[in-house]
Amino acid sequence: MGTGIWLSDVSSAIMMAYAVSIALFARERTDLGQHVEMALLNQTLIMQLPELIRQEKELEGKKKEPRAIMDYLSPYACRDGEYILQVSLTNEQWEGLCSALERTDLVKDPRFDTPLKRSINGTALRHELTAAFKKRERSEWLERLKKSDVPHAPVLSQEDVFQHPQILANDMIVEVDHPITGPTKMLGIPFHLSETPGGIRGPSPLLGQHTREVIRELGYSEAEIEDLHRKGAIGLPAN
Repeated sequence: MGTGIWLSDVSSAIMMAYAVSIALFARERTDLGQHVEMALLNQTLIMQLPELIRQEKELEGKKKEPRAIMDYLSPYACRDGEYILQVSLTNEQWEGLCSALERTDLVKDPRFDTPLKRSINGTALRHELTAAFKKRERSEWLERLKKSDVPHAPVLSQEDVFQHPQILANDMIVEVDHPITGPTKMLGIPFHLSETPGGIRGPSPLLGQHTREVIRELGYSEAEIEDLHRKGAIGLPAN
């Protein structure tokens, strides 16, 4: 189910503010300014972080149908079972969509002839578009929508994400060695700082992995740490 808001857009602003704060902090330490770069695509991935951590061997799961709250802006299934998303907001984009779908009759349909009507009658419009998109494979729709200048994108599977050329070019996929599961791919950092870029140091820690270090920094001796562990006050990793 969709969020009903422009989640990638608004969360990218928050992440950019965080990145700028890091750059300002680095400037206080080094007296150097730097370029901060961000992409909506990167942030969109980060908002799905729990779903985009991949072990070397994946369990096969049932493919779920993606949906959005705004009915007619939902992803649509194509003839080959792949999904595509179109975002025709203006009347010009709507006319381009109808032309690409070979449904020019919908342009003058009184239920859909303004953006407001398309939103109010979104459920009915979705039924019309659902039938239209099922007539061709996704690759064909991608080409036709591009020619008609309609904002659109394929709905990527998890496998597609880890192989997508733009995602790889953005350095958004990194591989780490997990002590239990072995080689694991996960998302990188969604923004880039030209002078202090940072990086993924490793996988998420195991339960209690750093407890001893943290407690030791607080001034506890090894004997006191072991005593706290025996009493169940803290957890330590199994040997």
